[in-house]
Amino acid sequence: MNLILPKKSDIASIRKIIWYNMSMLKRFLDKYSDKMFCFSPPVMIFTFVFEILAAFFVWFSYEKRKVTKIVVSLLVFLSIFQLAEYNVCEGAFGLSAAAWSKIGFMSISMLPPLGIYLIQSLSKTKSKLVSKVAFATGGLFITYFLMVTASVSPNVCLGNYVIFKMNDTVNLLYTIYYFGWLLVGVGLAYREFKANQDNLSEAIKSVGIGYLAFMVPTAIVNLIDPETIGGIPSIMCGFAILLAIILVFRVMPKANIRKRPFGLKSALEKVINRN
Repeated sequence: MNLILPKKSDIASIRKIIWYNMSMLKRFLDKYSDKMFCFSPPVMIFTFVFEILAAFFVWFSYEKRKVTKIVVSLLVFLSIFQLAEYNVCEGAFGLSAAAWSKIGFMSISMLPPLGIYLIQSLSKTKSKLVSKVAFATGGLFITYFLMVTASVSPNVCLGNYVIFKMNDTVNLLYTIYYFGWLLVGVGLAYREFKANQDNLSEAIKSVGIGYLAFMVPTAIVNLIDPETIGGIPSIMCGFAILLAIILVFRVMPKANIRKRPFGLKSALEKVINRN
């Protein structure tokens, strides 16, 4: 599946580029419609492409301020997990399934700290102690996944999601780390939303809603079918496309960041003219 950009004559806006690629993705998904499940490999690659396109959209459409960089980082790390999960099931680039599992977990370990940092940046909180502690604890897990050979591995790649295997003690600590900081993020978003009554309050509230948008559906799936608990990372990041949508279409427009006058259109034209 090759994603390409339209010719110069077709460049009208970022929307045209996204719809162009999405139409091709639709044909790809239609081809595998008989193999489609909620979080199956075709959906994983679709989600990856959507999130990476969303990152490009934000990067080229807004001024390069701190909030912009944080949102782009969130979208990129979300997309990396989807790519890693896809390659766990399909295998690619000469890396083992265990290596892709490590890459995936290292990427999603950055999401809770980045979310907290985003909320504090939007609210212009002077003390960044909470986000610093979150980044420090996330760094510990990233180091563990990187240095310990059997830190995490895919136990089984089902048609609907991936079940990862981890040491029981580490699994418990990681669960506390992940959900703990996500809940802290939701709490911070609520507090800062109540404290700010300007346009930024809507952006802050949207971050909290974005967190809940993939936490609550995952919890519901686990309650309906307890056997899915082993696939929480896979299922949660499947629902995280909702977070990506909220970041792009709710957080950024409300973040008081000036849109660039030419955006991606100008950048693409410069590249094409140079060639």
